[in-house]
Amino acid sequence: MTTRNRLVISNGTVANDGTGDTLYDATTKINNNFEMLWYDLYQGVAARQRYIALDSNPPADPFEGEMWLDTKTDTMMVYDGLYWFEFPSVGSSIATLHYPGRNFELEAITDSSPEFGYFTMTNEDLSETSNANIRISSHDKSNKSFMSSSNMGTISSTKLSMWTKTSGGLDDWELVCSFRGSAVYETDHWNFSIDSSFATGNLDSDETYYISLDGVW
Repeated sequence: MTTRNRLVISNGTVANDGTGDTLYDATTKINNNFEMLWYDLYQGVAARQRYIALDSNPPADPFEGEMWLDTKTDTMMVYDGLYWFEFPSVGSSIATLHYPGRNFELEAITDSSPEFGYFTMTNEDLSETSNANIRISSHDKSNKSFMSSSNMGTISSTKLSMWTKTSGGLDDWELVCSFRGSAVYETDHWNFSIDSSFATGNLDSDETYYISLDGVW
């Protein structure tokens, strides 16, 4: 592709006055115009805008607004120009109403990384003055992964919320705690650092919690 502009063939001022494009130049412009059309239909961003990518890995060189169905996790993702986000975002009213997060179990109060399906805390005190960190496995209890270091690294300002399921209904959720802070992906887990607390409740080991992290899942 040498140009993205439409090439107009000059046919002169009046018929057969010899001022228009030569036959060679005219057919070259025709070929270039058709090449641009073919590229847009079958290879370029315009072509990809007509489809949703189906793959276990994100599309290379994504464009803003591109959608991708992660066949490894059956998760619909959308690219915002910087990061891949789950669609619809769990920050939306629809997702929050029906499913406020992924399910994890509290493993222990420890500095170590969590096992798959678990999260750990560095401190029992989760207040904004505790400097506590919450480490969340890259896979939830159903072995569903949500992000990796290849498509997201650090989120400087986000919100983490923990919920419990009170019964079997779609709307039967109870908010246990909610924090603002920063999150960084570290090989096999997310490390969330608490800056401030909106709601703080008691967390029990071996209890399952549904966690949502804005901007990730």
